[in-house]
This record gives sequence, C-alpha cells and structure tokens, in this order.
Amino acid sequence: MALRFRDSEALVVALASGAYPADAAARVARTGDGGVIVEPVAPLAADALAALRGLGVAIDSALPDDARAIARCAEAIAAVRAPVAAIPPLVLFVAGAGAAVVDVAAELVRLGCDRLALMATADGGGVIRAVDPPTYSVERALDAQDVQDVRCFAPSPAGQEAVWTELGWRHPLAAQVRAAPGTIVL
Repeated sequence: MALRFRDSEALVVALASGAYPADAAARVARTGDGGVIVEPVAPLAADALAALRGLGVAIDSALPDDARAIARCAEAIAAVRAPVAAIPPLVLFVAGAGAAVVDVAAELVRLGCDRLALMATADGGGVIRAVDPPTYSVERALDAQDVQDVRCFAPSPAGQEAVWTELGWRHPLAAQVRAAPGTIVL
C-alpha cells in the first residue's frame, strides 16, 4: 500500500511528528506536481494509517514504475540550499575519480593543514578528513564542484562524525538520521 504526501514538507512533518517511522525502508517516487509517494516495505499498523490520514496523506496511491528503493525515509527528502556562514573546523573532502585525492591532500598540506587522514580508492578518488582546513581549499571545492569533482561535507549536527551534509546544503532531518555502527552517512 502506497502513501501519497502532498510534497516533501508534508513528509517531513509526518516523519518529525513520528506519524511515519523515519527509519523505515520503503520505495519512493515523485509525482509531476511535487508530491511524494512512499510505499513502506513493512505494512503499517492501523493506528499509524489513521494518524497519517489525519495529516492529509492519501492511502492506496499507485506507486509509479520509476520508484526507487530507500533504506530510510530521510532519503526521500531532498536537501535544500543553505549559506555557508563559516568554514567548519572539521571537513570531509570527497574526491571523485576525476580528481586525484593525493593532489587535494597535497594542497591541504601545502596550505598548512597537517591534521588530516586520507583514504584513497583504486580509481584515484577518495576521502580526506581534515581538521581546520584552509578556507581556500574549501572555497575552491564549493566554487568549482563540477570542474574538479571534489565535494566538502561537515558533520550535521556538529559534535558527531557519523552523519555529514554537503557544505552549501542542509537536510531538514539530519539531526534524526542515524548511521549504522562503523559507517557514515553522507
């Protein structure tokens, strides 16, 4: 049984209020008018369905063929643009195959960032965890993401290192997302 939410904000309300379980696996699709259709993997209890109906959620909507599987419903919510007020003290640089992670790390060291950890992948990309990264390196990654294939992430919320959000964006449910032990969520 699929549930049709009017838009992403309505799904955020249902998740934040507890009317819909945020950690539930599902299949999700977007409609042409901005709606979100969610089909939970496990059936919902009758009282949960009643609470969702009370929030204006349509029950038994048809799930489109282009639906994708998600591990938790927070994945169905799109991140929104947000200004970067200050460079955070801890940044994760993620370099794709088009950007050599060693070059990014060398730039960080050249600019005075000597507290970093590096994990390279076979295709030349990788991840760098940098403490107090140079403003130049962060701004360069933010300004030229498409050119150099390097993205910057910061802990969201601050004070933990399991859930990271890309700088310049914010996720409405980042504080509620939990990573499995031994993993991180970007």
